[in-house]
Amino acid sequence: MSYIHVDTFEAQRSKRPGEPCGDVILSHRDANSTVIVLTDGIGSGVRANIYAHLCASRLMSLIKSGLSIHKAFNIMVDSMNQSWGSDDPFAVFSVIRVLLNGETTVLSYEIPDPLLISPNTAVILDGKITTSSKAIIKESHTVLKAGEGILLFSDGISQAGLGNGWPLGWESKGVARYLTSRLMEGAVKNNAVAENVLNHALGLWGKKQGDDCSLVHAHCRNGVIVNLLTGPPQDKRNDAAFVSAFLENKGFKVVCGGTTAKMLARETNKKLEIKEDNNSFLTPAAYRIEGINMVTEGMVTLNQVYNILDEDLSELDDDSPVYRLCEMLNLADRINIYCGTGVNKDEKHLMFRQQGLMARHDIVRLLLEKLTKKGK
Repeated sequence: MSYIHVDTFEAQRSKRPGEPCGDVILSHRDANSTVIVLTDGIGSGVRANIYAHLCASRLMSLIKSGLSIHKAFNIMVDSMNQSWGSDDPFAVFSVIRVLLNGETTVLSYEIPDPLLISPNTAVILDGKITTSSKAIIKESHTVLKAGEGILLFSDGISQAGLGNGWPLGWESKGVARYLTSRLMEGAVKNNAVAENVLNHALGLWGKKQGDDCSLVHAHCRNGVIVNLLTGPPQDKRNDAAFVSAFLENKGFKVVCGGTTAKMLARETNKKLEIKEDNNSFLTPAAYRIEGINMVTEGMVTLNQVYNILDEDLSELDDDSPVYRLCEMLNLADRINIYCGTGVNKDEKHLMFRQQGLMARHDIVRLLLEKLTKKGK
């Protein structure tokens, strides 16, 4: 499968030091896409921050609930149109959705034009412009490749310099020209695009910053995939299909479990060799199968990985199966877990319970939760 991973880099500065920023940035990643929302509440300070949070949270909640990005966007457009000019919460906003193949949709409501960033240039993203009541709506579609991205920003950036020698402010086209020059010079890295633009905008504002300033850069790269196979199917007749599905995916291949390793070796007609065989709960056994990046014992390894995944691993032997699997999972952007439903009767042995080891399905569920919280 093709996989484009999105890294998000944010930069933000409140209009007045010590006050909350009136712009809010939220992002959400699931198995199918990355969604980023930027909202700009009317005014500045606490009230603007609250309005921006209400808008961003509701928009993101609608998308998370399963609504299409267009449906969620239109609901918020209707809501903001009704609030326009009243005392009700009001904010302008943009939302980006990037699918795994790079297909990207950007929808904007009364907010500066987004920029399409490539390795050497920045241009205003093309799109269809319409109106809804008083508001200007822009809808853009593109397919992002590794090395490309989208830059969203609030009008504190596009209006930078207003009243300080820039009659109309910096504007999106000014941001694009500036950023193109910096990219062509090789003077700015992907992770510093937002911060670099923010600093230049603050310079244009001078001593009196006229508005809250926020940017979010959605930068695309090739994602790092780890495929983890642990546990055989409940029905042995499904072994071949299970192994085939695991092997077909791109990325690193990891097998956890002796019985699982035997199943894979049998179905692929490959030799299973013992690499490290330690009769110890401290250092799980490791094996070799041609074409598989890592093969190790199952339950003990997964329990230990769960326990230390967030810890400093410098004290561990860097050749131990637990260390190598932790490193691999921390490096990964996307992890496909193939967990067979077959039950290993040995997992219920009192010896394992005495060691505080959880059964395969329990530890995989907890590991999944921890990896998801880490943004995987």
